[in-house]
Amino acid sequence: MARAQRLGTLLATIGGIWLLGLIGMLPLPETVQTHIWPVLPLLFIVSLGSYAFINIGYNLVAFRECPEAYHELMQEIQEAKDDLRAKNVDDLINWVNGLLQTNYSKVEQLGTGAAYCQIIDSVYGDVRLERVKFNANQEYEYVENFKILQNAMTKHKLDKPIDPPRLVKCRFQDNFEFLQWMKRFWDAYTPGTDYDAVGRRNGKPGGPVDSTRPMSSASSSSAGAYRTRPAPRVAGRPVGVARVAPRPGSQAGASTQQIQELNRQIADARVMVETAEKERDFYFNKLREIEVFIQQAEFEQGSELETLAKHVQNILYSTDEAVDELEATQGEAEYDQVAGPMDKLHVDEEETF
Repeated sequence: MARAQRLGTLLATIGGIWLLGLIGMLPLPETVQTHIWPVLPLLFIVSLGSYAFINIGYNLVAFRECPEAYHELMQEIQEAKDDLRAKNVDDLINWVNGLLQTNYSKVEQLGTGAAYCQIIDSVYGDVRLERVKFNANQEYEYVENFKILQNAMTKHKLDKPIDPPRLVKCRFQDNFEFLQWMKRFWDAYTPGTDYDAVGRRNGKPGGPVDSTRPMSSASSSSAGAYRTRPAPRVAGRPVGVARVAPRPGSQAGASTQQIQELNRQIADARVMVETAEKERDFYFNKLREIEVFIQQAEFEQGSELETLAKHVQNILYSTDEAVDELEATQGEAEYDQVAGPMDKLHVDEEETF
């Protein structure tokens, strides 16, 4: 309080002196009284603001040089994070695991989009979960899941905006905010019936995937084919494998040659997989650039460019389900074209062959 009084007294004294000089009560040179004295308050404010900014900047730069204040602030930040996680985040994660029968441990793991799709399915029960990639561990697979989610929300006229480019980065803040909205939406519109989460996803594991061990779709499908299609066996040995009697002294050389050949085949397969992944990422990035350009561009209402842009967006966001519907529609149109002329044919009942 004493400091405030002293500061107020000082400012009042300075203000009084300035007013005396402004009305000509102080013996000042004419140039100073006319051009400099009236703008002194403005110069004082600018100088004070500059000093404040310089002081703040210096303190920020030298912040780590104050270990006690630094550690105290970092401890308060960590306590705030722990308190938030204990009160809200853990409740949301437990709700997701209880509803979907999963084992998520962090909000960031929901960035694959699979859990969000199934939460919407728990309300409406019509999401095409067989198309959802529950074992996704690549960013382009996350984007496919969010396209399915976006189609489902559009179908039910949910006007919540989704930002897949931010959510698929699996950052805490973005997914935490979206999960909070999901929880409020579910509380408001859940039908209140039992939901068989495992049955709806056909027994697929719905928990997090170890992203540190990515596997391309081509290699995983090939491995699955080898596991599920063993060679037929005749009389105790696989078909097509001849029984050769080993020759003494040649086993070591044959084994070495076989190992070298297998290593060469593995190296070739790795090169093929890496090339396919590079091509996949290249074309995915091109499609992503097109999508961002169309989203940010502004077209004249009702123009041909706007129609073209919407058509391109429909192609980008279309799923296999939309393609099947389009093929079915085209098939019906072709049938109508053929059935029309067939209706006009006249067959004479008395004519025999």
